[in-house]
Amino acid sequence: MRRQALSPDNPWPGLDPFDETDQAYFHGRSAESGELLRLVRRELLTVLFGRSGLGKTSLLKAGLLDRKSVV
Repeated sequence: MRRQALSPDNPWPGLDPFDETDQAYFHGRSAESGELLRLVRRELLTVLFGRSGLGKTSLLKAGLLDRKSVV
């Protein structure tokens, strides 16, 4: 079952992660996105880890992958 598309009336994906198309609704993680982008550009390997439910997938999909020229 696919989730409903995000919109100004429905800006939250619930338990699903944000993805690249949801970048306009993904707020409050710009510092983390910038730091992750800096590490990805600088290091050969960057590992992102943490407990379940902290937003790792959303950070990768909506915070990093939407940025132009990641590498």
